[in-house]
Amino acid sequence: MSRLTTFADGEYEAFRDLIGESFGLQFDGSRREALCLAVRTRTLACGDERFQAYLDRLRGLPVRGTQAGPGREGELGRLVELLTIQETSFFRNPEHFRALAEAVLPGLLPRPGGRPIRVWSAGCATGEEPYSIALTLLETGTQSAEILGSDVSEAALDVARAGRYSRRAVRLVPGPLLDRYFHRDKDRFLAGEALRRLVRFEYLNLIQEPFPTTRFSGCDVVFCRNVIIYLTPECVRRLVRTLAECVAPGGVLFLGPSETLWQLSTDFELAEWGGGFYYRRRQPVHVPEPQPVPRKVDSPPPRPKPRREIRRVAPPGPPAPSGLERAQQALRAGDAASARAALEAAIAGESIDAPPLVLLGYLRLSGGGVEAAADLARRALARDPLCPDAHLLEGLIAREQGRHEEALAAFKRALYLEPASALARYQLGQLHVLRGQRRRAQHEFAEAIRLLDAGAAPSVLGTAYPPESLRRACHVTWEKSRAADQA
Repeated sequence: MSRLTTFADGEYEAFRDLIGESFGLQFDGSRREALCLAVRTRTLACGDERFQAYLDRLRGLPVRGTQAGPGREGELGRLVELLTIQETSFFRNPEHFRALAEAVLPGLLPRPGGRPIRVWSAGCATGEEPYSIALTLLETGTQSAEILGSDVSEAALDVARAGRYSRRAVRLVPGPLLDRYFHRDKDRFLAGEALRRLVRFEYLNLIQEPFPTTRFSGCDVVFCRNVIIYLTPECVRRLVRTLAECVAPGGVLFLGPSETLWQLSTDFELAEWGGGFYYRRRQPVHVPEPQPVPRKVDSPPPRPKPRREIRRVAPPGPPAPSGLERAQQALRAGDAASARAALEAAIAGESIDAPPLVLLGYLRLSGGGVEAAADLARRALARDPLCPDAHLLEGLIAREQGRHEEALAAFKRALYLEPASALARYQLGQLHVLRGQRRRAQHEFAEAIRLLDAGAAPSVLGTAYPPESLRRACHVTWEKSRAADQA
């Protein structure tokens, strides 16, 4: 048994590479112990006495299972279950289902020719997500739909097909909906026929090649949440290309809260509804057919025009700076009063954009005007719900008022919209300091420094936080936090 406590030379790399080749999952050195524990569990379950024997077993299995037993993917799937987060529930990240019901479905109805809405839940685990989608569709009056849930875990799919869930799994389902769509069996809840008739499940490896794109093309909605965070960069790019081929033009893609298509795809545009972010597949651009060039017809040469005296006009001077630019110049000169005056004049117009509202809100907050800052943040978000700096301001206000959970959510929204925001990382680190989470704070400060070194994304609030000052603040707070850990 002692031989199953640690990997021998080369065994960790062999298991890591085998899982990566089959499912695209990535493991760094920090997950070595977790992989060792998972491999030990499956080694004993298979009756092998050594890791090498289990590795030989895996290599000797056919890729897919037969009636005689599971294949390599099936056994590796059981191993992977021990390494990935299987904890899920109905209506996990409820903002996504609100966006589906209130923003996405109205744009998909009515269907041309009565065609059913096609939904794919990729990486559906034990089925809570596709059943939640079905419940959402039924509650919005959508009866004609086809929902497919796919996963690489046969064990998870067996649970999904059984549709039998604990009270914890259904804790976010309102009582009336539990009564309407589920049957109670002691402490368990069984998915009813109304849900089951819309949903089917099947095994699918998302990175298999060739991928059966034809079967999945034309999807109106795809949920692929908390999947790409586990994949290698190459497999992420491949999967994103696959998803772009499967989502119909105008259809939508939901990713996990910590996942983004930033720098991965231009086939989608980001949208937001009620705090829930999703991606809409861009419509194809129609390029008109080139028209034949008409033949030139000989004509008499034009008569020479009388010469006119050319009057020289001085070139136009540089445009006058905008109110926002004047405010930023004033802030760089240390004149906050002039900056506020310039911004107040700028936002008096009807077509004002979000950035001046955000910067003025920050100045109001710095001066103790929390309510005025909150009003400006609301106006900025109404102008542009996808403005990262507006969400950053919202987080600063919430933190000032002691609403730390709301501040955390706002800072994460800002990072989701602009992953290269060093300022959002810094503010998130400061929030973790307030909450006594020093390790998380150190991580955020280190990330902010890395972004600053790489050239962080520009921010309208950057005038108040110049890069060198922000870098110095990150270093100081990081050092203080490290010192507190060592004390």
